[in-house]
Amino acid sequence: MIATMVYILKVLGLLVLILMALAAILFMVLLIKNVLNESMKGGKDGKL
Repeated sequence: MIATMVYILKVLGLLVLILMALAAILFMVLLIKNVLNESMKGGKDGKL
């Protein structure tokens, strides 16, 4: 009983870590795309 609880907790923890990693990667990709789009436009407002 306790062993299965520990196993389930480990699996859940792993899933949470994977989800967090995916979210971080997605965020980085969106950020990079945004920066690239801004630099492609020629930046009307100057640098920032």
